[in-house]
Amino acid sequence: TSFIGAFPMDEPKYLVLIMLDEPKATPETYGFATSGWNAVPTAYNVIERIAPMLGVMPKFSEKDLETLAKEAKKKKKEG
Repeated sequence: TSFIGAFPMDEPKYLVLIMLDEPKATPETYGFATSGWNAVPTAYNVIERIAPMLGVMPKFSEKDLETLAKEAKKKKKEG
């Protein structure tokens, strides 16, 4: 299975290709061994790790920040 992605989304400069040979289904993937359950999360982890090293930082709009604040407040209440 494989996945290819570009980042940052507003002005793509980098490309990531993830290829997994013989991906395994696990309980966490609900028995699926497709790219959406294996290669995509791996790409997310790679980009999350290397983007700051490349000087690519997340950009949030006011709406995004409000949504994140609401979610954090909700999680804090849930304990």
